[in-house]
Amino acid sequence: PGGFFMTQGPRQNVRNDNDLYGALHLGCDWDYFWGLEARVGRATPELINSTQPTLARSAALTTHDFTLVYYPSADTVVRPYLRGGVGWTDFDFPNDSGTRSEVSPFTMPLGMGIKWPVRRWLAARVEFLDNLAFGDSAVDTQHNLTLVLGLEYRAGARPRSYWPWYPSRKIR
Repeated sequence: PGGFFMTQGPRQNVRNDNDLYGALHLGCDWDYFWGLEARVGRATPELINSTQPTLARSAALTTHDFTLVYYPSADTVVRPYLRGGVGWTDFDFPNDSGTRSEVSPFTMPLGMGIKWPVRRWLAARVEFLDNLAFGDSAVDTQHNLTLVLGLEYRAGARPRSYWPWYPSRKIR
């Protein structure tokens, strides 16, 4: 969970709003320096159109992206990282004609974070991202910022130990 901060509204007459943000990440590190992550996140900011203030105020904003993760300090205990990728953001907001607009512009998440171990199988993380959504005729260009605190379950094979230290045991 974390915070979602809109720098401007999706259209000229629709005001921006801040909200709670929740995301689910699925990823894999294939090297000490590199990894991939897929993310789905959701916020429900209250987007009000000034020309249609009586319309329902429920709105939804969902991000979907795939990012490349770079760990500049390799395999240290505390691992800072940089992320960049591609995806799309689903916007649902009231438009000037009194109906709802549902658009999904191309998005580039760019940001940084830090991970640190809690247990061998659990890591805590903090990250700050700018989810840059490119505008088109239906929505203006957006800089939607997220600040997220989370836990990461780390799955995978246990590292083996080699002779002569522990020839037949796994490290626990």
